[in-house]
Amino acid sequence: MLRLVNQDVALLRSQLGRRHNVLVRRSDRVEATLKIALAVLAVILVPIALFVGIRTDQSQSAIADEQASRVSAAVATTLENATPPDAAATGSEYIQRAVGTAPASWNWMGSERTGEVSVDADTPAGTQVDIWLDSQGLPTSPPLSHTAVQTAAVVTGVFTWFSTMSLATCAFLLVQVWLNRRRTAEWERQLDAFLGEAPAH
Repeated sequence: MLRLVNQDVALLRSQLGRRHNVLVRRSDRVEATLKIALAVLAVILVPIALFVGIRTDQSQSAIADEQASRVSAAVATTLENATPPDAAATGSEYIQRAVGTAPASWNWMGSERTGEVSVDADTPAGTQVDIWLDSQGLPTSPPLSHTAVQTAAVVTGVFTWFSTMSLATCAFLLVQVWLNRRRTAEWERQLDAFLGEAPAH
């Protein structure tokens, strides 16, 4: 890739300098310019994607902090063996084997609470499990984890770079196809003109 870009830069320099190569067509110069622009865009997008990733990390961290302020961690003790959900209801045998529910008890502001909590399907009675409680002391979803925040930031940054470069590359390929058709048509016209001017034997 770098070698091709260097060749295109050399081509443009020769066209812009004193040594104008008459064999290089206008379409060749256009294609060389677009290749260089594509390479420059790939470099410019790196800090932009990095900025997008940092902003995503900041926004997701704020959401995680806000969620963490509304929930609290607790330890629940299962009172019975876990009951796996009905596979017909979930539509997945894997979910049936992996996730279940069990009645459990936990402490909330000095009082004992009981209710159903999500546990592994093979969890026996008497197992201590970590749960998250809302402002009413009821089980709720956990806040965003630090790993989830970092993953979202990395994925967003990479997607920004990749999606933009994909669109730019597709546009370049479409222009390249159009230039190739123009070059082919030009060669055919020049060949027809040459054959028309050639003396017959």
